[in-house]
Amino acid sequence: MYTLNDYGLKVRAEYRYRYTTVDSADVLGAGYEDARYNDHIVSLGLQIPIGAPPQAPAPAPAPTPAQPQDSDGDGVIDANDQCPGTPRGTEVDARGCPIEKKAPIVLKGVTFEFDSSKLTSQATNRLDNVVDALNASPNVDFRVDGYTDSVGTQQYNLGLSQRRVDSVKSYLMNHGISSSRITGTEGHGESNPVATNETAAGRAQNRRVELHVTNQGDDSGM
Repeated sequence: MYTLNDYGLKVRAEYRYRYTTVDSADVLGAGYEDARYNDHIVSLGLQIPIGAPPQAPAPAPAPTPAQPQDSDGDGVIDANDQCPGTPRGTEVDARGCPIEKKAPIVLKGVTFEFDSSKLTSQATNRLDNVVDALNASPNVDFRVDGYTDSVGTQQYNLGLSQRRVDSVKSYLMNHGISSSRITGTEGHGESNPVATNETAAGRAQNRRVELHVTNQGDDSGM
């Protein structure tokens, strides 16, 4: 059988040869006679299907590739995570390892005249030491943050802390520190106290200016 097309139309050809031997008695009683028959059968047929041809089964869908896993949710997939199991919310580097945060440098001794952003002589002496340290570490960039105690309104203290931070920034720039190294300044008012505001000593600790290193580069002196 030979298929002619995709619709199932087929042609069929057959050849048969049949040979038969029959022993039969002589009708006159004279004996037996052998009878032999030869048949040659040739047939040719056309098979026409009724209805649509059977459809080939659809190929199996390709397996969906497995999604890379990030078990500790730090944004680095497990295959690349060199520090698995970091706590949720931990800031990590490209290897998935916690980024070491430098503690802020609290500029103790940087004080201001009462209700003013003017630096005292004690403050300028302290800032001169800061300038020397920054010049010794030229690749260090930093942010300046300022705070007040709780005396006064919150809105007023926000403005006062910002003016004091700006005074520190101006002093550093006037003494050779490039503005490109100062990545930001912000006055936070009375927020984030480091001591109680119920005592004079505690309030003095809360009136502070901090330097936060934002890029240490290759320097480790600060």
